[in-house]
Amino acid sequence: MFLRKVVSKVMRSEGALYKTTMLLSYFIQAIFALIPITKICMIYEMFIILWVIAIIGMSYEAISQYFIQNESGLNSLISSILFMAHVVGHLAVLMESWKMRKYRIPLFEKFVYLEKTMEDNFKVSLSSWWKSLNNRVVAFIWIFISMLIFAHGLIIWTTFNVESNAGSLYLYSLQSFLALQFKTFEFLIAIIHINYHAQRMRELINEIGERNLERIFGNVIVGEEKIIKVYSPRQEQEDEGHIGIYKTAYNELYATICLINAAYGWSLLTLTAVYFIDFVCNTFWILVALLDVNRNYYVLLQNGCFALLAFMLLSFMCWYCDKADYESRYIGCFISKLVKQPLGNKRYNDLVSEFSIQTLHQRFIITAKEFFTLNLGLLGSMVAAIVTYLVILIQFMFTEKNNRQRIHEAKMLETTTSMAIIALQNVTGFNDKYPTVADNLNDIARAVNHTVLANIKN
Repeated sequence: MFLRKVVSKVMRSEGALYKTTMLLSYFIQAIFALIPITKICMIYEMFIILWVIAIIGMSYEAISQYFIQNESGLNSLISSILFMAHVVGHLAVLMESWKMRKYRIPLFEKFVYLEKTMEDNFKVSLSSWWKSLNNRVVAFIWIFISMLIFAHGLIIWTTFNVESNAGSLYLYSLQSFLALQFKTFEFLIAIIHINYHAQRMRELINEIGERNLERIFGNVIVGEEKIIKVYSPRQEQEDEGHIGIYKTAYNELYATICLINAAYGWSLLTLTAVYFIDFVCNTFWILVALLDVNRNYYVLLQNGCFALLAFMLLSFMCWYCDKADYESRYIGCFISKLVKQPLGNKRYNDLVSEFSIQTLHQRFIITAKEFFTLNLGLLGSMVAAIVTYLVILIQFMFTEKNNRQRIHEAKMLETTTSMAIIALQNVTGFNDKYPTVADNLNDIARAVNHTVLANIKN
């Protein structure tokens, strides 16, 4: 039902590029089971179950091929954490996509209502209204897809040219990478629509506010001349009549934000956590590659692509969510321009006051199930956490390096001592002539072996 409504609406819109782009994006989302492919709920559930089986199968293959055959160590532990983060994130996104089915139609109807409100009440032509919005959506979609193609192309190229910690499990988790990224894409498309509606409302409120201020303060002085602007009472009445419509439209925008929070809350929490882990792990491997004497630029390029892609996706989420909050705050600021003189229409001034209080309490804030708010401040707070985790990982790296060096030195001591003892014992008649020395040498060998084993355990 949802996909049929969306496709029919896209086909009624203008522009072949917009139709092709939107149909392509819906097709990709449907492949990853992020949106229903049919109105029959059971078919969609079976498709999600098939994806879960595929994820479990790829995870089993990764465990049998990588985790069992590779020795344990810090890099293996980080690779395991990164792989499990993508797999668990993919499963969480699939579960919320299935749970989200009850929110899709209300969200779609909210956007249709907002567009029709702008067309009917604010005398905004639907073609011109959608032309600007369509251009924004199409530009974003192609930038997003081009970014993914370029980044994953470089990652695949470097994966086949060098063996690395980041690339070792990449092919096993590629479907999880793409599913998480296109879930981000789905969320960002909804926020772009919200931001556009809020921006247009802010511009219209500002226009009415400027006219209201000019009516209140009368003449306008331009240079040395006075310009007297005359406004018709009809225009003033129309401006006053629009305030109630703006108030209702703002309430609908806020209700849409609440629906988005309910529909994407767990996905936002999962995406933020996965991108954070992705960025920390790949930044650590970049530092390790830079500290290595035999620097491998393929590894640097691969880890750089992983880290940059995670940072860009997280930045997109935070920036667009911060933009929505920005628009709601500025709408509240511009409402003060709508207030008339104290002796003006009391009912009108009361309506403006209610609208102002409404914008104060109903902010366009996107949260991850109220654990944290997505905005640019979140990126700043993540910097301290990233530095902390990098310092911890670097400390573990040097500790592991020192332990390996101690084990190597202990094994060298054991090998050297054993070779010397064997050489002495192989001398003809040595054991018969010097039995006490031979026994002491055997005791020394046993003591060295005991010391080596103790160092390896520690």
